[in-house]
Amino acid sequence: MINKNKGFSLLEVLVTTFIFSFAMLSLALMQINGMQTGQSANLQNIANLQSMDILEKMRANRAGVMAGNYNITRSESPINDDNRGQVVNNELTAWKNKLATLLPGGEGSIQCDATAQCTIQIFWSPIHQDLNVEMPDSTFAVMSQL
Repeated sequence: MINKNKGFSLLEVLVTTFIFSFAMLSLALMQINGMQTGQSANLQNIANLQSMDILEKMRANRAGVMAGNYNITRSESPINDDNRGQVVNNELTAWKNKLATLLPGGEGSIQCDATAQCTIQIFWSPIHQDLNVEMPDSTFAVMSQL
């Protein structure tokens, strides 16, 4: 008598389940990677907008730029610096506060030379860092002739 069983064996079901599970895990990892890339692009866009914001304020106050009033280091605070003037202090304070608020660990520096060639650098901490791995800050830099 010939046995003509129809259907799937347990081994076939297990192999199919393994392949399906592997495919779903791969799709989930691709989704996570896409979200991380999107967040990184968003932070770069914020840095770009903030650099353009301070550049426009500097263009409106070219005399202050030429006097070196906008030069500021990454860790320097512009609060109550009488040499800069109140307007420049307010603009730099607002800019530094925006960077700290909008970017994780956000900081910025501005360096202008005597020809009004300015370099604006914005730094922020990577958002997806493993606690055991030291990662360098992300950096966005703009050079402009005012």
